[in-house]
Amino acid sequence: MMRQPVIVLILLVPLASAQVVLDPAESARARHDFETRAGEEALRCEVTALGPILNLAFRFQAGYLFHVPESLYSDSTGGWTVFTAITPEAASGKTTYLLGRSQLSEIARVGSSLEIQGDYFLGPGRYSVESTLRDNRDGVCRKQWHVVVEPSHANRDVPMALPPNAVRQFSPIIWPDAQHPDRAAPIRLSVLLNAAAFSPRRVGIQELDLEKIAGAFTALIEHLPTTSVRVVVFSLAGCGKTPLVGRNGTY
Repeated sequence: MMRQPVIVLILLVPLASAQVVLDPAESARARHDFETRAGEEALRCEVTALGPILNLAFRFQAGYLFHVPESLYSDSTGGWTVFTAITPEAASGKTTYLLGRSQLSEIARVGSSLEIQGDYFLGPGRYSVESTLRDNRDGVCRKQWHVVVEPSHANRDVPMALPPNAVRQFSPIIWPDAQHPDRAAPIRLSVLLNAAAFSPRRVGIQELDLEKIAGAFTALIEHLPTTSVRVVVFSLAGCGKTPLVGRNGTY
């Protein structure tokens, strides 16, 4: 069995606001706060369900995009809160509740709309999803949809990191799970990580770059038996122009 190393991955990019899984007491309060109210104002919005995509950490990532008119909001808006209920359609399925909060400075502008995005991880299975967005003026937008998560023919032999009907909160940096058996002798591992944008036309790291780097790193650590891991993070973006800037550490 692979021994789990203690890992801290340092990348120089901010993390977007995340959804968090609620415990039973918090879930009960949130369900009460987001239930349909008499006279509530329907918010003009469009909702796009983001289908499941297998990431480099062998986890299916799905989510949503709420599109709201930018003209409805000013720089003084108090932001938006999204309450999401995800229920596996299996007979023993238990609903997982997630809550996410976004401020105006954290979301994207696309044309004349603002995009409020949320993501989560799902194991193989079928799910019903209900998501409700509420702004600081009690404007409400509701959406229901179904998600089918199943490995494609191309990745049917990939070891899935999550069991069937599992729901987990999303994080760009995933704590490796050391539950994968391996009969090889444990090793001391050194990883040289070029923390750079995937596009040669960009210098700064974007959140999508972070997800790919962290996903590949997580999969590597989860599937190699290790006693210790040394990570050297550097950037070749300034090679030939300015000295390289790097961070390293042993864990």
